[in-house]
Amino acid sequence: MKKLIFLLFTFVIIFMLSCCNGAQGMNGKESGDPQEKATEKENPMTDFEFRDNEDGGISITNYVGTATEVVIPSKINGKDVTEISYDAFMGNTSITYVRVPDTVSIINSCAFQKCTSLKKVILSNSLTTIGGVAFADCTSLSEIILPSSLTIIRQEAFANCTSLKHINIPAGLTDCYMAFKNSGLETVKIENGTEEILYMMFASASNLKEVELPETVKTIDNGAFGECYNLEKVILNEGLIKIDKSVFSRCTSLTEIVIPSTVEVVSEISFLGCDNLEKIKFSGNAPENYLTAEPHDHFTSSFPEYTICYHEGAQGFTSPEWYGYKTEVW
Repeated sequence: MKKLIFLLFTFVIIFMLSCCNGAQGMNGKESGDPQEKATEKENPMTDFEFRDNEDGGISITNYVGTATEVVIPSKINGKDVTEISYDAFMGNTSITYVRVPDTVSIINSCAFQKCTSLKKVILSNSLTTIGGVAFADCTSLSEIILPSSLTIIRQEAFANCTSLKHINIPAGLTDCYMAFKNSGLETVKIENGTEEILYMMFASASNLKEVELPETVKTIDNGAFGECYNLEKVILNEGLIKIDKSVFSRCTSLTEIVIPSTVEVVSEISFLGCDNLEKIKFSGNAPENYLTAEPHDHFTSSFPEYTICYHEGAQGFTSPEWYGYKTEVW
């Protein structure tokens, strides 16, 4: 009898331990759980060259390690790592993955330029600035999320990132000059709260096919989508007020576009070189300021012979022509 009781007791203990292990797995503590990414092992400080910076933190100046997956440490010698310096990883063709710690606020120019095997980057949630050509020519880069803290993306930061097909644009950007030139972007998501599509923001993103603006956008600056040759569909938001010069210049796949009723300023130069543009449809009255080309503008590109479409009863339009363009009711 005692032996039977002992065996039953042993069975119960084993069963309870098994259940606990299973519960532990369900709570995300197994090594395969996605939450483990937050506790990835940092590369040792010996994998990096570094220096103290003016902010009292550490700047990574060079990667000398051999690991292809790099988790940059958040602290070195007890100080926060706050900056990735100029050309710190530039030209490294071995690394495939990088995690930037949340202590980092600046990634400087050329920091990851020509890292041609780099596929995925997890950026700091405190990042404010990405320097010029910081990720340019990273031809394998296909996955990166721009944090909401980001305010500045310098010139051509993601130029020639031909594997990058989609990007989310945070609402707080104040500078994004030609950041995605010749990238592989096909679609973008611009976060709600964005009020301005910045100067030449997506210029020369030649694979970009579709754009939809959030309801908060008020202004599209000069050249924002210039030379997006494959741009076929643009959905502009009610609430948009100004479409600046050359916004859609040379978007040769664009065949028609609808102008919201709230637009007050638009220019024929906005559509310079859109050789296949057939119709511009106005949702409301004629804009108060329709800016026609100055003489010198005629030498920059061709003017498409599109038709101006407006709703019956809309004010400010004329028939059969308006500013020299054929008109029709839609």
